[in-house]
Amino acid sequence: MKKKRVVVVLMLICLATQLFSIDLDEIVRRAKEQSSTMRLIELNKKSSDLTLAAKDLKGKVGVGVESGQITFSETNYKEGLPPLDNYLYTMTGAPKVSVKLPNDGNTSLDFTIPFATTLSEEWIWNVAPTIGAQHSFKFGDVGETLDDLKTTRQRLEFDLSYNNRLLDFENSIYSKIYEIIGYQISLLKGEKDILIAQTKLDNALKLKTVSEGSTAHLNMVLTLTQLQNVKKGTLDKIALAKGQYKQLTGLEWAEIEPIKEVDIKFSALPGGDTTVWLTALDEEIAKEELALNQRLQGESKSVPTLIVGGSAGFTHSQGLGPDATSYSINPSASYIGKNFTVGSSLKLNIDGNDGKVTPVVSISGGWQNNVASAREALTLQSLEQSVAIAGLSRQEALLSYQIKANQLEADILSFNLNKEQFESNNRYKQQVLEKTQEAYERGLVTQTDVDAARLDVELVKYEEQRNALEALMLANRAKALEL
Repeated sequence: MKKKRVVVVLMLICLATQLFSIDLDEIVRRAKEQSSTMRLIELNKKSSDLTLAAKDLKGKVGVGVESGQITFSETNYKEGLPPLDNYLYTMTGAPKVSVKLPNDGNTSLDFTIPFATTLSEEWIWNVAPTIGAQHSFKFGDVGETLDDLKTTRQRLEFDLSYNNRLLDFENSIYSKIYEIIGYQISLLKGEKDILIAQTKLDNALKLKTVSEGSTAHLNMVLTLTQLQNVKKGTLDKIALAKGQYKQLTGLEWAEIEPIKEVDIKFSALPGGDTTVWLTALDEEIAKEELALNQRLQGESKSVPTLIVGGSAGFTHSQGLGPDATSYSINPSASYIGKNFTVGSSLKLNIDGNDGKVTPVVSISGGWQNNVASAREALTLQSLEQSVAIAGLSRQEALLSYQIKANQLEADILSFNLNKEQFESNNRYKQQVLEKTQEAYERGLVTQTDVDAARLDVELVKYEEQRNALEALMLANRAKALEL
């Protein structure tokens, strides 16, 4: 029986030493490469980047090319000639190149080349290239600031979500390993209890302090059976947790090498983390939406805008009579107010042959009554309330951050105190083992007492692993509050 007891204890010690074999950082790295959860996180990140890239396209130079409608036609233009000579085949078109500049004035440049030419021996053609430009001067904001605020908020939200999910993923791995090691500790402690209960039962029967079948004997058997059932339940929990570990990481369970405990450092941010900054942006967005609605309230729904532009070009024709060339210059301007518009344009036609200038001046305008409706008044009230709510939400977010920061600081302090107590207990357990071994050599205690003391010391390795994992999770909590 003594030999069996020693074999059991040696098996437990062997199991304890098998715990330390694979580096935790390697597990996390491989999990990030193989886990479906991590692949989903990365895909969501790429999707977010594409969304923001699409928004940034408005800040690029836009170039467009249009062929225009190319047409072919035939015309009967000479009577009395044979049928094959009686038709004039003509091709016409108007290709166009447009360039839009990424500025607030929506500057655009257009280059158009209308042309017409015959496809016969008697070549007749004309071309009228024109270059034009237009720029808008806006005396107010029609939503650009609001769009920029929303884009900034979206970018911060995407980055925060990605970083938080990374930290959550790491913590989920740490937490699952922490859980499995806890079950292993329970298993070893259960083995210790079974060993002690079995020894008591064997000694009681051997020394005949109880008789087989008596109430005392049955109680000892019942206790041993209950401990064995608890062991079976713990083994089932370990199997389930290892399966969950594989689902989480994409890896088979492997024992962990000693984990180096991190030094937990945390300093609360005076203005709060990104979550607080998001609520501050929400407040700015609400204020800008209110201001924009006030600026655009009315029928026109626009800010005062001055649009200036113009074009210049020439026309040249050849083949029907003398060659002819003419030039044109067409400046224009228009002003769009709250409830009126005015515009003017000047067209100068210049004959290239005799230099004759023909000016044409055009003036336009319009007006409409601008009456604010009851619906617009209600919209303003709603937006004003949104501003107030956003301000309160920002204050609540800052308070929530401060509470989380205070709780984390308290948890770090508690962890450090527990760590000191843990180290003190470890020294005590080592001293107990040494004293028990000395007592055993003098015949004052049994082998079971020595085995139990040795197992307590071996279990320290498990507890050290759990403490290191807890430190890593606290460090990630600190990182999350510093994002």
